Amino acid sequence: MENKYGIEIKKCCGSCLLKAITHEGRKCRLTDEKVASGGLCEKWMLNKALEQAGKGGGTVKKRHYQKYLLEVAVTQRTALEEGRITISGLMSIEQIREMYRETYGSELYNI
Repeated sequence: MENKYGIEIKKCCGSCLLKAITHEGRKCRLTDEKVASGGLCEKWMLNKALEQAGKGGGTVKKRHYQKYLLEVAVTQRTALEEGRITISGLMSIEQIREMYRETYGSELYNI
């Protein structure tokens, strides 16, 4: 299907308003069941964010920021596995984002 801005959207669970992402994977908020990739049911509704795709005025996370997040996550996991930190010592995404901003500035591109 195509949204009102001409962006092609695949009708599947991944583009549905009713999907939820959990640590177990993608689930349907109606049925609370895990959904396979590409799944689609008769209750599908277009995700609100995808309705606006192509409109402009949004933001995109910089690739450098994504690599930074990955590097910090790997470093923290190694430290946790080696017993150098505890779970309570792990930094939150918000803390990591703030560290990035202090060093490099915004993590976002405006589009």
